[in-house]
Amino acid sequence: MQLDQLVEDHVAKTAAAQYTPLFAAVPVDQCIPTGCTIMNLAMSGRVDGGAKQGSIVHTIGDSDTGKSVLAMTGLAEASIDARCNDYLLYKDDSEQSDSFPVREMFGDSLATRLKHPGKDDTSSYFIEDFFFSIYGLLKKAEPFIYVLDSMDGLESHAGVDLFEENMKLHAKGKDLKQSYGDGKAKKNSENLRKIKAALKNTKSLLNIVSQTRDNINPMTMAEQVHSGGRALKFVSTYQFWLAPRGKIVRSINGKDHQCGVLARVRFSKNHVTGRHLDFVLEIPFGYGVDDERTTIRWMCDDTGAGLWELAKGVITTKGECGLEKTYKAKEFIAGVRQPGAMRTNYLTAVQMAWDNLETKLRKPGRYSCGSTNGQDMEE
Repeated sequence: MQLDQLVEDHVAKTAAAQYTPLFAAVPVDQCIPTGCTIMNLAMSGRVDGGAKQGSIVHTIGDSDTGKSVLAMTGLAEASIDARCNDYLLYKDDSEQSDSFPVREMFGDSLATRLKHPGKDDTSSYFIEDFFFSIYGLLKKAEPFIYVLDSMDGLESHAGVDLFEENMKLHAKGKDLKQSYGDGKAKKNSENLRKIKAALKNTKSLLNIVSQTRDNINPMTMAEQVHSGGRALKFVSTYQFWLAPRGKIVRSINGKDHQCGVLARVRFSKNHVTGRHLDFVLEIPFGYGVDDERTTIRWMCDDTGAGLWELAKGVITTKGECGLEKTYKAKEFIAGVRQPGAMRTNYLTAVQMAWDNLETKLRKPGRYSCGSTNGQDMEE
């Protein structure tokens, strides 16, 4: 090994050993990775963390905001992470619109391990099918990660019965019966609470994807409505919303071409870290979530860490954790995508930025010995 590499490794290990975060994060062996470093931080307080085992995640978003891509990225990350070696991985494509080239986008491991919950590898049609699948998996007492994409793609027997009854009334020229819901809210209220404890016991994860009924305003992120009723938020460990934030554009032969989307993410519920984080995902077409560019954007953004700068293809850091002070952006991104000292330094710097920000945002518990008794109030 070259001397420069030995020195770089030593600096990285020393920085990591000397750094102690202020707040206790979720232990890494109790986390299920998301494939997105900033999402990991929001959910667990750790760059290498993720959603806490036993959680229900509710993902809500407009069309073309990467809801399905984000869910698949989480499954792909789990398929190669040693913490999830024993997990069963399920994608319940109730919308019947899953056209991702799984092997090309998300790797051989996910393509081999990914299952659909129904007989003959089918997906749920009725909401009852979905809950029967979940109950069946929980009875096996094996850990699993289950993505329902989406709640809107499920029918209910009550909704079908009403439709058929109205067909008969219409044929007779009679008034149609009005519906005050499709029955899914009631089923969710009856069943979600029952499965939450069992999810915790099996260390499993349920990710329910929902569509918005109206577009989210990307500037205000005003919450809109979603199907499935209020029980979805009440029982969820995490709930977050996605809205379109812009396009990723690349210039080829002097012409701009869209090659991806930007999606704004805002948490509206977080029962683990309490952080209602707000950040932007970068999602290139055919790639999945671009974790490194998303993380760098957060490190540079004034609404994020605001520590680094990105201008004219150059990233300027603080020179922390063994990083150089300036890099060409393409070279930096290529470097931190590979295992090694540079990636270790980069992730340590991101973790430190998160914890320093948390230190400024939080204050000691009211009844802890570190309470400031009002001394931290702004004048």
